[in-house]
Amino acid sequence: MPPLTKEALRQEILSRKQAGDLPDAGRTAERLRKLTPYRKALCVLCSPARELQQVRLNTLADGKKLLLPTPFLQKGFLFLDPRGISPSKRLKAVQPHPGNPFAARPPYQKPLAPPVDLIVSDAVAAARDGSLLGDGRGHLDLQVAALRELRWLHPAVQIVVVLDDDSVLEALPVEAYDVRAHWIVTPSAAVRTSCIEPPGATILWERLDRKTVRRNDVLFHLRGRSIDKRT
Repeated sequence: MPPLTKEALRQEILSRKQAGDLPDAGRTAERLRKLTPYRKALCVLCSPARELQQVRLNTLADGKKLLLPTPFLQKGFLFLDPRGISPSKRLKAVQPHPGNPFAARPPYQKPLAPPVDLIVSDAVAAARDGSLLGDGRGHLDLQVAALRELRWLHPAVQIVVVLDDDSVLEALPVEAYDVRAHWIVTPSAAVRTSCIEPPGATILWERLDRKTVRRNDVLFHLRGRSIDKRT
């Protein structure tokens, strides 16, 4: 039998579990909390996925800055400083909607201080070489590429993917531009993958139509900057 394509494999895995479901999400978040890259992190980019809500809450509780991508990055990123958020307000603060009263939208023209030194994401599946299978919409790839273009990433940034034990596979189909994870965290284990390189994602402008770029706050800014460099 020929190997499954990424989409076929994605559908096979999703058919076996409820979308967005992460058993023992709280336990997994606590395991992540013990990981050295998490303990050392000053600024964490965390996926807005429902199953990572406890990770976002822990990030603020542990005194770390939190960067949240808005849906499809249409309104850019939201920056939260835990010093201005009381414990009773954290649950509301970690919701990634653009009108979040506890978040600021950092200007793209300035460095992010501190830069993002840890990225925590969900995934459909992951392999021990760090390759990932997402939902097919390229959210993580675009987020990492945008952060690189903005120069908001720490040179030693680490990527951690959080998922259930059954979604850790031996191998996954990959493409050259796919982002890889340095760590996989599940309810029962934290696994260091064989990936040691920093993320090298780039924005594939040829795959984006003009309407998508115009409607996306980050892409519109970066596209304009890219054109300015060429003229």
